[in-house]
Amino acid sequence: MADNVPAAPPVLPPAASSQPSFRRGFVKQVLSGDAVVLQGQPTNGPPPETTVYLSNVVAPRLGKRPTETTAATVDEPFAWDSREFLRKKLVGHVVTFVKEFTAASGRDHGKVYLGGTNPDNAENVTETGVAEGWLEVRPGKIADEYVTKLLELQDQAKAAGKGKWGSSSDSIREVKWVIDNPRQLVDHYKQKPVDAVVEMVCSILLFVARYR
Repeated sequence: MADNVPAAPPVLPPAASSQPSFRRGFVKQVLSGDAVVLQGQPTNGPPPETTVYLSNVVAPRLGKRPTETTAATVDEPFAWDSREFLRKKLVGHVVTFVKEFTAASGRDHGKVYLGGTNPDNAENVTETGVAEGWLEVRPGKIADEYVTKLLELQDQAKAAGKGKWGSSSDSIREVKWVIDNPRQLVDHYKQKPVDAVVEMVCSILLFVARYR
């Protein structure tokens, strides 16, 4: 199957100008409904990676596992569904990222385009996510022509009850972060097929998966 995965061009460094900078990358991972990890080609070492965030929108936040100092947090409604929508659309594809700004946190924000040869003939992933109801528009202080279009798409999604604008029943995952008896879990599922999402491949022998 690896032979069918498109080769990812290098993730290019941002251009030193006031114009939006373009990056091409292979989508390795989707962290949430508005954040993806792009990977370039390896050059004398591991492939370069960068995490990018969609601008003008926000996705429901996923819960976090507990740490030694903090308790676990719960998903916001539809957070998993929003993440899964973007994951199924982007993981394994080469996309174009157009950076618009870098936040004070150091995070790069902009638009992600799927398919096509340039942003003019490619799918704007932000617009698709808003139209399907998985992203909420954050217009900022000034609503320009693009943000106005996003708000119109959001109004249509709300009217149709799409995505997060639909019924909130059964929209929050129940996550068990700590397994009390791992051996019992292994014995229970031994030799049985389990539906799971592979989150990360650590090596040829080890991967991280979530199952429901």
